[in-house]
Amino acid sequence: MVMPAYNEEKAIRNVLESWMHEFNDAIGTDDYRIIIVDDGSRDETSVKITGMHDPHIILMSQPNSGHGKALYHGYMQALNMKPDWIFQTDSDGQTDPADFKKLWDARNDNNVIMGYRKHRQDGLFRMLSTRVLRLVFAILFHHHVVDSNTPFRLMKYDAFKNAMHMMQPEPDFTNILLTAAFIGNHEHIEFIETSFKPRDTGVNSVNMRNMGAKGIDAIKEMLAFKTRRRKMK
Repeated sequence: MVMPAYNEEKAIRNVLESWMHEFNDAIGTDDYRIIIVDDGSRDETSVKITGMHDPHIILMSQPNSGHGKALYHGYMQALNMKPDWIFQTDSDGQTDPADFKKLWDARNDNNVIMGYRKHRQDGLFRMLSTRVLRLVFAILFHHHVVDSNTPFRLMKYDAFKNAMHMMQPEPDFTNILLTAAFIGNHEHIEFIETSFKPRDTGVNSVNMRNMGAKGIDAIKEMLAFKTRRRKMK
């Protein structure tokens, strides 16, 4: 599993323990690793993680660069480890580990399975951004995707590797571009409805003041990806 983290000292231990319990239950083995990328946290997120002394956890640290770059570095680490499957979610406790089994049970018929956040509980502006993104994605890539930026995705290694090779290094909107890469590689994406809870701790990084700027940056990256993909054909 790949999990970016930023200033999550209050939640991170409970989040990790919940996920490890779920993996042991759903997979039926402890043969998994959790790659956590601490994106320059200013609190004791890393201290809480290292204090768990758990061999399943691989902690990476970097200067604060944003969620997308932290996610990209975690994905590259996963790529080098060559697991059978790569799962990604966030560290803020908004996704429910109990939903993982829905994706895991669908893996034999799909290379890419994603959780669809039908009922988001993290604010009007986040819900609006998902709808706008859905429209922009359809215009640029001619494909309807219900949730291209979902932080709940299970990917088979070969499909993941081929998609990662299409991406420019260190994007700010890694999951959106990864979804576009799957589409470009003609991978069918199976979407399964999952829950998405409000935050109990921490602060969302996207708000009304910066949403417009982030939206413009996302479109620029998507256009750059589209150009890159065209040149690679």
